[in-house]
Amino acid sequence: MTAAHGALEDGRRRPGVPAVVRVLLGLSLAGLALFAAHTAFGLGGQRLYSFFNLWVYNALILLSVAVCALRAALVRAERAAWLVLSVVLAAWAAGEIVFSVAYGGKPPFPSVADALYLAFSRGATSPSSSSCARVCRSSTRACGWTA
Repeated sequence: MTAAHGALEDGRRRPGVPAVVRVLLGLSLAGLALFAAHTAFGLGGQRLYSFFNLWVYNALILLSVAVCALRAALVRAERAAWLVLSVVLAAWAAGEIVFSVAYGGKPPFPSVADALYLAFSRGATSPSSSSCARVCRSSTRACGWTA
């Protein structure tokens, strides 16, 4: 008798992607689909503009931080690169949240949001960025994409 996909013959789950990661990825995919539908086709109209562009957009960036940080915590391979990626994404997320929530989209210049954006760009171009680029290329290849 063949075991169901993801399960062993005796019913135990095969080691793999933890449930929390699957949930976060599912939320990310659903959020991205809704955000894209709002942006491209006007889903929800103007009355949901703030909801999508303030809350959903920032939540998607925070979900990416969480998934990258979990990858760094749960898998030893290329941990440092995933940790750097998590930190620079967190700086970007913080910059977006400060820009949109604290400043209401109208920050002074220079602002805390600017410093956080610079931290993102500086981290993304750090010496470890070649490791991050390798991680991104290998991840997209594993998904069947080319990079």
